[in-house]
Amino acid sequence: MTNENEQTKLVTTTRVALFRSWNARWCYRVTKRELIVRQLKRYRIQVAALTETKIPDSGVCVVNGYTFIYSVTPSQQFSKPAHGAAVCLGPEATAAWKNSGAQWEAVSSRIVTARIECRPVPIIVIAVYAPINPSNGVKNDIETCDEFYKTLQATIDKTHKSDMIMIMGDFNACVGVEQTNTAGGTVGNHAIDKQNQNSRRLVDFCLFNSFIITNTFFPHKAVHQGTWMHPKTKQWHMLDYVLVNRKFRSSVQDVRAHRGATGGIGTDHHLLRAKIRLHLKCRRKTEKKYRLRLDQSKLTDNCLVSAFQIDLANENKSIRRDNKTLSVNEKFTNFVNSVLERGRHYFGNNKSIHKGGKEWFTPELKEIVDKKAKAYVDWSSCLIRLRI
Repeated sequence: MTNENEQTKLVTTTRVALFRSWNARWCYRVTKRELIVRQLKRYRIQVAALTETKIPDSGVCVVNGYTFIYSVTPSQQFSKPAHGAAVCLGPEATAAWKNSGAQWEAVSSRIVTARIECRPVPIIVIAVYAPINPSNGVKNDIETCDEFYKTLQATIDKTHKSDMIMIMGDFNACVGVEQTNTAGGTVGNHAIDKQNQNSRRLVDFCLFNSFIITNTFFPHKAVHQGTWMHPKTKQWHMLDYVLVNRKFRSSVQDVRAHRGATGGIGTDHHLLRAKIRLHLKCRRKTEKKYRLRLDQSKLTDNCLVSAFQIDLANENKSIRRDNKTLSVNEKFTNFVNSVLERGRHYFGNNKSIHKGGKEWFTPELKEIVDKKAKAYVDWSSCLIRLRI
C-alpha cells in the first residue's frame, strides 16, 4: 500500500508538483551537485532537467536523497566542450520512479529520458541540451542542429502517445514574437525575442508533434521571463523552455524564471520553474431523453383525436409509397417517429409542470397573491398620508 501511495501522489488532480529546467553548468564535481540539491530543496522542486552537466559517462547517482540520471560522452572521449544532460528526481519522484521500474535511457550526450508511472497519467521527462544557434551559415553547426532534432524526433516516436511528455532544457533558441500568429497555437502571446534559426527548428518540431511552448503562454514581468543575458549586449533572452503535449496544456498552471538560485551555484542561467497539476478531460454527459408528456384534457376532445388519426393515416400512406425499399426495422422507426411527432403536436402538454407532476401556481393562488399586493399598496398609501 505504501508503494502504491508513493507512486500515485507525485502528480495528481488535486496537488501541484514543481518541475524545473536549469542550465547548471559543470556538475561533474560532487560539491556542485550538493549546491544544486540545496537550491532544489529551497524551491521545493521534485523533478528537474539539468543541462551542460559534463558528468563523465552515463549512469545514476544519489546526492543527499536526490537521484541524478545523467548522460554525456564516454570518459575516454571526455573533453572541455562536452555537453551533457541530466534528470534530477527528488525523494518522492525517486520513489515513484523506482516503483515504476526505474526506466531511463541515455539517448545521446544531449538527451536523456526518464519515465515515471504516475496515476492516472504516466509522465515522461526528457532533458535536452540543444546546440548553439548556427552562425553565418556554418555547415558543421547546421548539421549538428539537424542531427540533434532527428535524434529528438526518434526519441518522441518511441514514447507512449497517451503519456504526458515534458521536454525541458536549454534549446538555445529565441522564440520570436512574430511566431505567435504563424505557429498555429504552439507559441503564446508572451514571447520576448526575435526568432532565429534554432527557434524555427523548435517551432517546426512542436507543430509536427503537437507540443506547445509553455513559457510563452503566461504573462510575467520581463525579469521573470528571460533566462540568460547576453554578455555583450546585456540583453535578456528566453533560451530555456518547457514543452508539453498539447492535450495536457491545461495541466500546466504557471511557468516563470527565478533569479535567486543563479548565484547559489555559479551559473549564468536562471532557474525555470513550472507548476503542474493534472486536469483531466471531463466525461461528456449524454443528452437525457424525456418521455412525451400529454395533456389528458386534449385526449378527450373528439375533434383532436379525429384530426390526429387522419393525419397519422396520411403520413403512413406517404411513407409506404415513397420508401418501398426500406427494411422492416426502418419502417418501424419511421412509424414511431411519426406517432411521437403527431402526438406532441396534437396532445402535447406545454404547461410548466412541477417535479412532483402537479401544477402548483393555480388560479386560486394567483388571486391570493394579487390581493396581497393590493393590500401592501393600500398600507403604504396610509403611511404616507399619516406622515403628511
